[in-house]
Amino acid sequence: MHAAIARARRPSDHIAVPKTFYDDHADRALPTPVAYGTTRNRVWISLQDEALEELLADAMFYAHEVDEPMHVITSARRTVDVIHKALDACARTIRASVGE
Repeated sequence: MHAAIARARRPSDHIAVPKTFYDDHADRALPTPVAYGTTRNRVWISLQDEALEELLADAMFYAHEVDEPMHVITSARRTVDVIHKALDACARTIRASVGE
């Protein structure tokens, strides 16, 4: 599917997180956001999923680990960045809508 069409079909509250860390998190049987779509390197999840907070907390922990494979640490760091940027964008939108 063409990338522009794929983006147009995704709800605005869905974000793409790195598949490496998402799979690692899910493999440890932790609460994990529902995957709405996947590519080879990304998993699409909702910002409104109740398990998002658990995924973010786990990624923040792994982002500073030294006893994990580097690809997991790197993916955890990217996961933190993606989620924080998306939440910041949501906060800006809310502030703009209330006129701050």
